[in-house]
Amino acid sequence: AIEKALASLEYLPADYSSVEEAVRTASSIDRRYYSDYTLTLLDNAVKAVIYGLDITQQNIVDGYAQAIMLAIGRLEYAAVVLRHDVCGVIVSATTKEIKPDTSLSVETVDPSNYEGTNFAVGGSIRSLHFYDINLIYQNSTVQPDGTVSVKIKLADGVDPAKCKVYHVTDDIVNPLVRFTSTIDGNYITFETDHFSEFAVIEVEPVVTSIEIKSLPAITEYNIGDSLDLSGLSVVAYYSDSSVKQIDDYNVSMTDMSSLGVKKVTVYYTFSGVTKTAEFEITVTDSECSADILFESVSVERVNKKIGIFQLYTKAFVNLECVTNNIGESTVHWRSDNPKVKVDSNGRITCSGLFGAKSANITVEILDSEGNIVATDTVQVVFYKLSFQLSKFASQLFGRIMNAMIF
Repeated sequence: AIEKALASLEYLPADYSSVEEAVRTASSIDRRYYSDYTLTLLDNAVKAVIYGLDITQQNIVDGYAQAIMLAIGRLEYAAVVLRHDVCGVIVSATTKEIKPDTSLSVETVDPSNYEGTNFAVGGSIRSLHFYDINLIYQNSTVQPDGTVSVKIKLADGVDPAKCKVYHVTDDIVNPLVRFTSTIDGNYITFETDHFSEFAVIEVEPVVTSIEIKSLPAITEYNIGDSLDLSGLSVVAYYSDSSVKQIDDYNVSMTDMSSLGVKKVTVYYTFSGVTKTAEFEITVTDSECSADILFESVSVERVNKKIGIFQLYTKAFVNLECVTNNIGESTVHWRSDNPKVKVDSNGRITCSGLFGAKSANITVEILDSEGNIVATDTVQVVFYKLSFQLSKFASQLFGRIMNAMIF
């Protein structure tokens, strides 16, 4: 009888309480919020439960509960696409940002309502369209619970590449806030977390300035050479903050027949606005030269001895300058010693009482534009003794004489 009773023993049933809790949770969700695919995975997890297992199969039962809860955790929000075909507005989001049963309200606004308003859009306005966009839920205006995507169909004849989208605010000084936007066919697309009034503005940018980014490879020329712009790089700056390298610029006529530093002007015209930039080139002649002569002889040093009792102010030296391969020009003389002066004709005089008077006399040949095209320098020394005192001796002698006088 005992053995028969043992054979009749039955295992306790498995505990399905966790499964029942998971099924109740799955049944309580609002299925409108979630995608069909993830709902199907949840339904399959619920349908996979086999009831009637005993306690020896408790791990299988617990696995059913875990699978259902995992499917609930993996539910994805359903996509929401609201359309207003009359105004060409499409709002895309998920049920996380926009609740089910929400509708889209769009009204176009007459641009004349903004006459006299200062729209700083970085260029010339070609077309202007306003849209008052709102979400309606249970007869009330609501805002999305996050960022949503908005597409607005562009009007016929509008250049999409020149369109920008703005949020219209109540700020009198600067009523527009620019949105980052992209073009998708004939739609302009942007993202927002707040609906109100938006403006789609077609803007013709204007050039604000141009800049020489790199000079031509050649900036030094000989007379008669042709201007070579190879390597010249020019960029244009626009009112919409864009920067572009340009090639369709023009340059001014440059006189290559005369010597000197020349300015080359670069012109760029865009939408009727012209901007300029400049760079310099130098026109030289390898044969240009200047030579200082004393008594018709080319010299590097002139020693002028004067009598011991003769005044320095009575002494002078006349120099002359000859040039080679230089056209119309001006001769400019200068001295590096204020006590040894040279006039515009090369006549050199000096002042003082004692010691040798020395100076480097330089002649500069200037072209018609004031550019130096050739130079030469000689040293001129005035002295009274048969030998020239050293600088130290001259200073010592001067100090002795001053002491005797005063």
